[in-house]
Amino acid sequence: MGKIGRDSSIGGHGVYRAGFSGQARLRSAAYLYRASFVLINKRKIIFAVLTLLCTALVAKADTLKTLYQANVPVTSHASKEHNAAVQDAFKTVLIKVSGNDAIATLPAIRNQFSRAASFVQQYSYHQQAAAAEGEKPKLFLQVNFDRVAVNRLLRKAGQALWGENRPLIAVWLAMKDPNGPVLIGSDSNSQLPLDFKHEAQQRGLPIVFPLLDLSDMSSVSLDDVWNFSSQNLLDASKRYNSEAVLAGRLVQTPIGSWQGNWVLLYGYEHMGWQTSGKTPEDNIHSIVDDVADALSARYAVLESSGGDGPVYLTVSGIHNFKDYAKVLGHLEKLSPVSRVDIKEVSPEQIEFALQLAGGQQSLVQVLAMKSLLTPEARISSCINYDSSLQYRLIK
Repeated sequence: MGKIGRDSSIGGHGVYRAGFSGQARLRSAAYLYRASFVLINKRKIIFAVLTLLCTALVAKADTLKTLYQANVPVTSHASKEHNAAVQDAFKTVLIKVSGNDAIATLPAIRNQFSRAASFVQQYSYHQQAAAAEGEKPKLFLQVNFDRVAVNRLLRKAGQALWGENRPLIAVWLAMKDPNGPVLIGSDSNSQLPLDFKHEAQQRGLPIVFPLLDLSDMSSVSLDDVWNFSSQNLLDASKRYNSEAVLAGRLVQTPIGSWQGNWVLLYGYEHMGWQTSGKTPEDNIHSIVDDVADALSARYAVLESSGGDGPVYLTVSGIHNFKDYAKVLGHLEKLSPVSRVDIKEVSPEQIEFALQLAGGQQSLVQVLAMKSLLTPEARISSCINYDSSLQYRLIK
């Protein structure tokens, strides 16, 4: 653990400096907080220690814990089918992690499919209950792949990595057939939410469908969804802790095909698409690919040579250990960040030293994607960034 010293020139509180890495970081930070809090207010240390005992690093609801996992339908446990299913699962995981749906066409990746089993961490078979009476239960092979080995392969192939911290997307969907328009929610008598979630899972997109209960319907109407009333949709989605909204309308044409219009509301941006297909499911497949491609193009990080020094990120508004744990856990999950160290701890703020796999521009873009930290001053869109950033924790 690095040495800790107090700079007596900083008033009576003191500023503590240390260099931390590895497993000692959490213990060291706890010590820093104990020291700092005793100087500020002895009662705060009691709160900090109690928080430490009650709180682990905060896990975001939208973090994809299954990013390196895939489920593939099979008909038996036969060896030949098992091997083919593992390769299918491997392809799915590579697409999710890289954000590149054409990754299997790359020679450096395609040549590894015969070795897919060497990337497997564990696998299991499980049955899914029959969807309807008279149908047989479906058998699936669930495969978990080694995160380190998969990332190493992608880097060696020159591919970007799209981290686990992805925006939770609230999906507001309206569809119109000859019987008229209707809203589709999580409890609707429709297969579409399940189809949507399956397609989203294949691309690593966390989504949630609204309940369409009294609370939702008092905030959003069918017309709001149909006409893409941005503010109403954003306000109604807050109860689902979503950071983005996808609104869509599906219309059946006179010849029986389906057309879709879609808008993604994300931060200050509005992105739109049109889809078409023989069925609603065709449109869902297309829009999920469109959204995943757009987000991965922005947030997947191509690792740099690593020759640059650390970027210093000062986060204010940290009042206790729970705040610290939340910020540290958040930073460690960001795709451009390869390592997080603590540079300085002072009352109500911490300066972190971040080693980046990508550039500082990628870091700023990913921080803007989340709602946990906000810049103290508006950041320019130019690429000539300073090596120090100032953010504040949002309560």
